[in-house]
Amino acid sequence: MDIKSECNELAKNFIENPANYVTEADLVLDLVSILRKNHSPTEIDDGEIKNKADGYKKSFPDTIEDKMEEFNPVHLEVSTNKGERIDLVVFNEDINGFYWVSNGSKRFCDKYIGAAVEVKFVKNKRYFPKKKGETNEKVKDYDKNTLKEEVLDLGENSIKDDLKELSNLDTDDVYLLIFSNNDYLYTGREGKLTQKEKNYRHIDLYEKMGNAAKEKINDFAEEKEVSVLYIHPRMRIKGDYSLYSD
Repeated sequence: MDIKSECNELAKNFIENPANYVTEADLVLDLVSILRKNHSPTEIDDGEIKNKADGYKKSFPDTIEDKMEEFNPVHLEVSTNKGERIDLVVFNEDINGFYWVSNGSKRFCDKYIGAAVEVKFVKNKRYFPKKKGETNEKVKDYDKNTLKEEVLDLGENSIKDDLKELSNLDTDDVYLLIFSNNDYLYTGREGKLTQKEKNYRHIDLYEKMGNAAKEKINDFAEEKEVSVLYIHPRMRIKGDYSLYSD
């Protein structure tokens, strides 16, 4: 399965009209709409709900199982392990059931997952976050490698956790989509800063931090075999919004 074209379509929609996206949920719902146009419901023969309890409410999962004749492959907040939920999943056509946990929650085997997406909407950050205690004055003269290794914080916004979670799935088609209202990675901005940006006293540091963060995210994503797309409102329309696309 390959849903990169659909992820790129969402990126294009955002660039064309960023005001349409108020929350992260708006982005995810738009991606659902795009994907459901291309992925029809799967017919299910002999669908099975596993791990059903034998209590007095057993008739409810039994009824759900009896009615399971087709299954829409695109779903949100999917659980494969306790305490973990994936923003969006596209299931394979061979899915035929799920586990019934905590008297009603659905948990899926990740062998049925064809593609998975985590979405981050960084709405109000003007530069990439630093670890606690690291001030602009302290780090302004650090080189890029020092910023990468000692200063920048992949833990904020759960970027590191999302990359780990996606890498643990039994599929190669996994994506982290990062949308930034203020281009906090300062991508492709060489020679394109506004005059107000140029006059800001920390702008050189923020650009350097953005470049270092871009490398840090890309290095970790490549290690975890996750595709990262990065999008901000001032980007030009193009075919590919991968972190290191031209």
